Amino acid sequence: MLQGCHGEGQLRDPDMKLVKPGSIFRLLSSMSIYEDDYVASILLAQRELFPGYLCGKFSPKVESEYGTSQPDLVLVDKRYRNWFVVEVELEHHSLRGHVEPQIRRLMNGIYTNAHAVDIHRCFPDASLHAIGRLVRSAQPEIVVIAPDMRPRWIPILKSLGATLMVFQVYENDHGERVYAVDGEEITRFEDHVIGTATRTTAMRTALRLSGVSEDDLSAGIDLLFNDELTRWKVVRAGADVLLLPRDRCPLPEAFTESYQITSVDDGTWRLESIGN
Repeated sequence: MLQGCHGEGQLRDPDMKLVKPGSIFRLLSSMSIYEDDYVASILLAQRELFPGYLCGKFSPKVESEYGTSQPDLVLVDKRYRNWFVVEVELEHHSLRGHVEPQIRRLMNGIYTNAHAVDIHRCFPDASLHAIGRLVRSAQPEIVVIAPDMRPRWIPILKSLGATLMVFQVYENDHGERVYAVDGEEITRFEDHVIGTATRTTAMRTALRLSGVSEDDLSAGIDLLFNDELTRWKVVRAGADVLLLPRDRCPLPEAFTESYQITSVDDGTWRLESIGN
């Protein structure tokens, strides 16, 4: 697989060829490749495209206040710390008329246990409980994959919180393929990040955990928050794991929704805000 070196907003020359001795690879245009074939190439290159993630086909109906939509792929962090739904845009669809509404629906979708089961079917060796906890505790991030750079899309997708990845397929006369990648990379957690936590709507002082192995949890844990030691009770509610403060809730009144739990060098765990 080849990594693109073009800056943001630049376009690849559609006539560019990749050459190796005895063979020339030519770019397949979006008009000459079927979506199923394009998606199959993405899946073939998934280890290089999405290191640290599981990747599979995922096309259930997703309901939202903006309407119903269907993604194309799903990415799940192998340690269940975050996840993505992927929209493949092979056709030259209208940004305002098609792409933006589609992203808005997926971004605000209502993801349920049924979706967790659908994801688990993609990855039967993964933990259904861990996938369920992740789906219930965190909205997915959105990735748009297209065969060419579309500069006008970038500010709109960024404003929606979506990532644009360019994935191009080159083929020689023998049907052999190589791939070129450009655009943005997806969010990746560092190794010291143990898991993530989000505030619940029913109980604003509670945090719902994802990623943290149940083997690492007892009846309670201590977390450094704003350099102060805070004490939390661990409550298991079905497949969910919740943290409840043992004393006064240390979380700010201006509700930050998302946190990560990290391991400090001495083995202490720290709770840090990662978004609003």
